[in-house]
Amino acid sequence: MNFDKLDGTDIRQIFNIDTKTSGLESLLTTEQTSEAVTFVCDIGDRLLAGGCSDPSANGRIVEDRGVFTGAQGWRLKLESTDGDDAEVTHHVGCYDFPPLHAANR
Repeated sequence: MNFDKLDGTDIRQIFNIDTKTSGLESLLTTEQTSEAVTFVCDIGDRLLAGGCSDPSANGRIVEDRGVFTGAQGWRLKLESTDGDDAEVTHHVGCYDFPPLHAANR
């Protein structure tokens, strides 16, 4: 569903500012048993979304949640079901409040 089509506006028109989003994507690999990681937004920025995609056949997601205390971010924990390394792609999107960070200008 494209939420912009519900009211005909997008986030830039609602807030009337030139603010950008920033995102992180990384491949999380277990070291035979389990591995956890939390990607955090820059200080002052806000978490928009997070999650994972494309887990390997032997990968089981045991934690997949937003973190809203301190620096906002997304926590993901992956466990191997057979003792071999498992993989999953971890995604995080943040709303980059001004001042914009150098990478987003």
